Amino acid sequence: MLLSVNMCIVSQKEEGMRKQVGIIGGAILFAVVCSSTLWSQGFLKLGPRALGLAGAYVAAADDSTAVYWNPAGVSYYLRNDITFGGGLYLADEGEFIDQVNEFLSLDVYQGESYQRAINLLHNLAQEEINIKGQGSMGLLVTGSAWGFSILETAHALIMPQIDLDNIDLNPASENFLVNNQSSLRFVGLRTREYILSLSYPFLVDNLFVGINLKYIKGQTYFLSKNLFTELLGQEVEARGLVDEALEQNRISDSAFSIDFGALLELGSYGRLGIVGRNLRKPTFKLADGEELQLDSQWRAGLAIYPIPSLLISLDVDLKENHLGRENPRSQELAFGLEKSFLDYSLFVRGGGCVNLKRENKRLAYAAGFGFRVKKVFFNIAVLARPGWDEVGAAAEIAVRF
Repeated sequence: MLLSVNMCIVSQKEEGMRKQVGIIGGAILFAVVCSSTLWSQGFLKLGPRALGLAGAYVAAADDSTAVYWNPAGVSYYLRNDITFGGGLYLADEGEFIDQVNEFLSLDVYQGESYQRAINLLHNLAQEEINIKGQGSMGLLVTGSAWGFSILETAHALIMPQIDLDNIDLNPASENFLVNNQSSLRFVGLRTREYILSLSYPFLVDNLFVGINLKYIKGQTYFLSKNLFTELLGQEVEARGLVDEALEQNRISDSAFSIDFGALLELGSYGRLGIVGRNLRKPTFKLADGEELQLDSQWRAGLAIYPIPSLLISLDVDLKENHLGRENPRSQELAFGLEKSFLDYSLFVRGGGCVNLKRENKRLAYAAGFGFRVKKVFFNIAVLARPGWDEVGAAAEIAVRF
């Protein structure tokens, strides 16, 4: 059995970090425990080993988490693996809540306050201003060529939708500020995926392919609050928005989808991997009458072993990851290193990742440590980005046979 707990807590300030845990962490954790996925925003760093390698894991996955990272890896290692894990990720990009609450505290129809309010609306209109959360929990069971898993992941997004047309202070104007439709929106999706994985060598001995057949039970959440008519003069907490959406605007739905993976062995020195997730692009209904679509994800990876005890891995998203609608774009480049010692009983890991679609392309750094006692593995990992707008941690207990 593999017990995996991933914790990523994000904020611009160390003091604000604790506040964000209270605001969104409880809501996302609640969603996961209740059998969930709250909205996909790119690849989760599922599992502590993957987190320790900063997400560079498509070609390196050699445990049950290969079901997620690359189903072709299920048949590459001829052993049984049972995995149980969970995780959490939170991010407050651009001091989002602070800017919203400053805007709501202003007398927006008066002189200097009006100008500051307009400046804040322009700031909030930037794509990267948001709060997002991810969580995961699952039971993954794999053999030498098959797997059956119940995987729950959680993604949520709170962000502004800004109207920059109706910002005139003249009451006679068609674009008078009182008509402004700027809003604060929460969109989420909770799913439980039942996954059947099949993986076999294909045509030649060093090429492996795998597929996941997935039945997805989902629940969507949606909430929109007008900044002018519903929130002005109040102080907003993200947790309150999430709680209201969970209570009032829940819609259940289901869908089928498919994942595909391939793994090419490059002698004893490395592997090339590619994975495509949600190729059928499942959709789920939202309370506002629209639909939330899980877009397909494509990622490629390279794992190199200069010596048997040293792994160097590199991953890159082959396309942007998003759900359409308002979701900010993500396309990640990740790299990692793992060195084993004492006959593969001690492991040290490190790496970094960056979102290539961010205007401010700052690197997030990862580090991890693990050890083995017979068939039992213990791993921990941490991840952080300068400025404390991305921080993470992971822990794992594993039994493989």
